[in-house]
Amino acid sequence: MVRIGRSAPINILSCLLSTKTRQCIECDNQSGHILKLDLQQANASWVRDVSWLSTLSSLQYLSLNFVKVTSTADELFQTVIRMPSLLELYLMSCDLDTLPPSLPFKIITSPLSGLDLSGNPFKRSSIPSWLFNMSNLTYISLSLSSLRGPLPLFRRGNLCKLQNLDLSDNDLTGGVTQMLDTLSFCSNQSLEYLDLSSNHLTGK
Repeated sequence: MVRIGRSAPINILSCLLSTKTRQCIECDNQSGHILKLDLQQANASWVRDVSWLSTLSSLQYLSLNFVKVTSTADELFQTVIRMPSLLELYLMSCDLDTLPPSLPFKIITSPLSGLDLSGNPFKRSSIPSWLFNMSNLTYISLSLSSLRGPLPLFRRGNLCKLQNLDLSDNDLTGGVTQMLDTLSFCSNQSLEYLDLSSNHLTGK
């Protein structure tokens, strides 16, 4: 039996319970708890309230790619903080228009390893510092998101697990030397892919 939070919106429930879209859900065979949820595959076109997602305590993978999210980004990430098992979050082209400038410290120690926020019209927001201080991230994509301003400072030892960073096609300015120098202190040197193209960045 698939266990879905009682507060899930009707349009989402109808998508998830359709036999034609069951490939969008992956569940634990014993508990029935949802491990993977892909609302794009479920043909959901919009999500108004995201708070019900926090009831999915075993969820490890969530994709809302190309699903219009009418909640604010702050509400969305406050929900993510309450999802203790979430490892991958895909929010490509969800019509999010702002990035919260600050979040509770708990986001820093979140188990989240993959985060895709590309293609959102962030109204020329800057990259918040909390994003570059999430220590478990291996993948970050913020391409085509109307971001501006300098790259945020982050502590040595953070982002040492980072393998893939895509900040291309924004309006970022300033130097990249500090970021690269900070990453160079990581003993494992895990970064494999870095795309800073189509910005106004300088440095090595």
